[in-house]
Amino acid sequence: MKKITTLTAIVFLMCISAVSAKTGDVIGKIYSTDIKAYINGTEIPSYSLDGKTAFIIEDITDNYEYSDPLRTLSCYMYWLNSDSYDVEPDKPGRVLGNVYETDIVTYFRGTKIPCFALNGKMAVAIEDVGNDREWSEYGAKYTWDPDARTISLDVIFDNQYEARQLAREKQINVFINNYVAEVEKNPIHSDWTAQYVRETGIHEITYNGTVIGYEHSFNDINFYQDEGGVWQLVSNNAGQIRWFNLPLFTEIMDSLTLSIPTVDEWLEYFKVNMACTISDSFETDDYIFLDMSQGTPHGSNQILVRIDKKTADCIRYSSKFESVSVWGTKRFDNVKIDEENETVTFRYDTYYIIDLKTGEMTKVE
Repeated sequence: MKKITTLTAIVFLMCISAVSAKTGDVIGKIYSTDIKAYINGTEIPSYSLDGKTAFIIEDITDNYEYSDPLRTLSCYMYWLNSDSYDVEPDKPGRVLGNVYETDIVTYFRGTKIPCFALNGKMAVAIEDVGNDREWSEYGAKYTWDPDARTISLDVIFDNQYEARQLAREKQINVFINNYVAEVEKNPIHSDWTAQYVRETGIHEITYNGTVIGYEHSFNDINFYQDEGGVWQLVSNNAGQIRWFNLPLFTEIMDSLTLSIPTVDEWLEYFKVNMACTISDSFETDDYIFLDMSQGTPHGSNQILVRIDKKTADCIRYSSKFESVSVWGTKRFDNVKIDEENETVTFRYDTYYIIDLKTGEMTKVE
């Protein structure tokens, strides 16, 4: 009976202490650690907090929003602030500061996460952000190496722009339908076409059964003032982050064989994808030359191309000139096709001539 009474008293005191803690009260300490912490391979400043390895949100990323009226911080971590931080080795156990009771609610990609107030900033434990070697609802997982004393957090970052640029450079068409990708090496750039289910969670993006990336769909957190000036917090399924394994993606693209499009496929691309109208053309058994006009919000853009029927090489002469228009459009004067000599002459800053047999363009002195 005495043991039960003692235990009850201890629990009662703990509850009283928890209830009595007010915003701003010191509720713990943060310590130095000899554990090296990494996020996506970049070493970050880290600390020991309640037996876990923590980092300060505001010190490593700018991808967060804070509303003081709502006492809410929303972090997305689309990327880190730097690919290299000044991390000095430290002895473990040294007191670095106080942990404070806070009324600030913190969301990580639309989901509440345990967070700690440290001298006006918010700290979060790696073990709370990620699961051990498995994706968490926050789009992260960690690996602990007890021998090396390292903890590595992998977070789904958004690099789809880099993947798209890489595909363009390598003349790859990418089609993704419900997270299944098809790729084709083709000089016709129909851009990166993708359709996703858009269900909240972590989704694998595959190519021939191999995972080449992930999509993290989550509830986005937004702050706004209503008509009465009162701050409101809303959540909607609008957040998507797509990460691609660029080395693997590059390896796949480099293994592809170039397909040679037909003239009809080129024409369809310029007419449909680029919304061009053919003003004039000249065709032989070896090539076709096109003088086209492309409508834009600020006038029209003129495009001159030569398509080789045997090699699929498409020379875009227009891209060789800088635009003199504030809107980025280009127009060429006196474009004349000499079918007998198989040449094209036109004027931009000066006169130019294209030898259609070779495709070479030279400036007329």
